[in-house]
Amino acid sequence: MGRLELHNCSAGHRGGGVFIEGKDGEFVAPLISFHYCRANSEGGAVFAERSPKFGHVTLDHCNTGSGLSGAMTVYNDVNVSDLTVVTDVDVKGQAITSYGATVVESLTCTGSGEKMCQVTSSTNLSVGKLWCPEGGERKDTDSAQKVACSLCGNGYVRLTQAVNPQ
Repeated sequence: MGRLELHNCSAGHRGGGVFIEGKDGEFVAPLISFHYCRANSEGGAVFAERSPKFGHVTLDHCNTGSGLSGAMTVYNDVNVSDLTVVTDVDVKGQAITSYGATVVESLTCTGSGEKMCQVTSSTNLSVGKLWCPEGGERKDTDSAQKVACSLCGNGYVRLTQAVNPQ
């Protein structure tokens, strides 16, 4: 596929914009944007059983009614070159929930709210560059299976992208 944009898409259960069924083969999309997509259960923008490979992905205000999985749910490995997540106070930015290995070369979080964006993986997670918006800081877990941009804690401010100084 070349360039694909989906606006105001929805699903009653999984994959508000794209539902990829079956474990064999790959799904490849060099440029894909989702705007205001929603699913009631999993993958407000994307639900995939097979391993997707994405170039540039924009997840603009995409979520689930359950609040459990967020914009993209993958039951396999996922690879994204450049991911942009746009949220606001009402939309928690749980960008990717993966049940396989997850590689995101560059992640840009824009928006506000307590959870600006988050990527989780049940196995291996690699996020090369993470850009948090003003008022946000990078949060990693000890298990290295979750990375997020969250509001800076009381008494803290992020002065540069590279560090989270007090």
